[in-house]
Amino acid sequence: MKNKVLPLITTVIILAAAAVAGWYYLRPQPETGAVPAEFLHHDTLVTLRLINLEKSVETFQKSRLGRKLKETDIIGVMKALDAPDEAIKKFVEIKSAVETTLDSMLFKELFGKDVMLAILPVKSDALKKPLQALDSVLLIARTKRRTVLVEFISGLLSHEMEERTVTEYHGHTITSFQADKDIYVFYTLSDGLLLAGFNLDVLKKSLDLKTDPSTALVSNTYYRTLSDQLISKNHTGFFFNNLDALRTNITTLMKAYNDANQSPEDEKALKQALKQVNNLKGFNAMGYAAYESAGNSLQSKIRLLIDKTQFAPLYASAYNYKPEKNRLLSMMPSKTLFCYWTNSIDLDAMLKFYLQEAGVKDADVQSMKDAFKAKTGLMFDEVVQAIGNQYGTILADIHTGGLFPIPELALAIQTKNKDVLTRLVTALTQESPMGFKEETYLDVAIKSWTLPFGDMLQPSMAFLDDFCLLSVNRKLLKEMIRLNKEGGGLIDSQAFKDVNKGLTDANNSMAFIKSDIFLDKLKASADWGGNMMMLKDQEAALKIEVVLNKLIYPILDGLKMYQTIGTRVVFKENVIEIDSHYQIEKMADRKNG
Repeated sequence: MKNKVLPLITTVIILAAAAVAGWYYLRPQPETGAVPAEFLHHDTLVTLRLINLEKSVETFQKSRLGRKLKETDIIGVMKALDAPDEAIKKFVEIKSAVETTLDSMLFKELFGKDVMLAILPVKSDALKKPLQALDSVLLIARTKRRTVLVEFISGLLSHEMEERTVTEYHGHTITSFQADKDIYVFYTLSDGLLLAGFNLDVLKKSLDLKTDPSTALVSNTYYRTLSDQLISKNHTGFFFNNLDALRTNITTLMKAYNDANQSPEDEKALKQALKQVNNLKGFNAMGYAAYESAGNSLQSKIRLLIDKTQFAPLYASAYNYKPEKNRLLSMMPSKTLFCYWTNSIDLDAMLKFYLQEAGVKDADVQSMKDAFKAKTGLMFDEVVQAIGNQYGTILADIHTGGLFPIPELALAIQTKNKDVLTRLVTALTQESPMGFKEETYLDVAIKSWTLPFGDMLQPSMAFLDDFCLLSVNRKLLKEMIRLNKEGGGLIDSQAFKDVNKGLTDANNSMAFIKSDIFLDKLKASADWGGNMMMLKDQEAALKIEVVLNKLIYPILDGLKMYQTIGTRVVFKENVIEIDSHYQIEKMADRKNG
């Protein structure tokens, strides 16, 4: 390929704009019945489809995060970290190319309306020749304007390449050009869609699928099911992952690699890797969709198609739990920054699974259990059986004004046997040099460990209903007890109401984050860490300060546009549903932020 491609592209854009200024060529292209999935084989591994990509790019560029990313001084960071001049030069070239591409007429015409990127199964040959992995990449786009415009622009661009050839195939004209050494691009037009890839045979097979849709992706049961569940008129993107086919492809590649590299180390690593892959059996396919904003809200959905009969023991045990309401919500303060709750953790199954995965011998497990009994006077299995399946975490605040950041953090563990857990805590702390304080608050007994750091760092424990509550701060524990008795708290806050789209319904897990305030707290904590580093290594601290100020902080500030996030997970018979809602800053805030 000739040098100085970017000036060439600029020239092409200008010429194309002048040449197609006529109304005939600029009128919108009429829709056809063809969809991208009709040109993909049924065993396609991954697809990413974006609707109105041009609009999405422009919206993102104007958003707080988009503006902050543009303001980040990555070159300054690279220089501060003593990056090689060649690396800095390469970054500048890539950045310029990306910006030029996104702003170009060529990008907007080809990919501005509807574009799908697909990854087909990777053949074993790619292990020896990595570039052949590109053969599995296919791009399909519905152009904004008439196909004549695409041919015109593509023709101008192709004339500047090292080589340009045309192949006729079943009524289609396939054009190819050499994009780089050993890399060729092939493209054609069919039913209003532009198809492009790096392998001629792959492109031909895609065209053949139109005459035999039974073997196309549109006929794949997983794809059709997820499309029906997730695709709607207001969706802006759809991601599909055939996990079943991906697992098969990875297994094939691993075995081919092992056959070509017959070392004991490789064989051992292969067996372990295959074991990890096989543990994911039962997760058949995943779909993700994002939707247009409604006011100041965004929404996304994930669906996991499953076959629970194929699950590994750990996942099978977790999936046995039915959705239920999160009773911990009644204990959460209104100022909560982050909380997470789940009702599907089987501690006994989890421990057995990970001990087996780690290859711990039965004799060693028994030795650990004997040591535990000697220390606590309790049988290990007795303690495990005393713990229920519900767990929750609450982060109410992070105090950064003292010697070090102190979180208002609490952990809730469901208990089936209060007496066993009480004896466990007593046994583990009886030799502690720390003092203890016991009190009763609203008829609930609280036990606290006294530390020389004031009230903000006073680990405390209490039993409330069927939960064991552990907190870094006694004050937070009392607030949780009061809210449980009197009501109010997080569920009555406006922030929670903004994203409460099923968070108070029956779920298997839920999460809430007041991300704008949480990110501010993270920034303050990072400042503290930087100050501590300055005391130890001033030179290293100065580099970290540059990274924080020129890269990390601008990104964190940009992410504050997502003010509040709520996510819920529900297990159903053959699908796991994950729904998320985002409250984003108001337009006025975006302009002033």
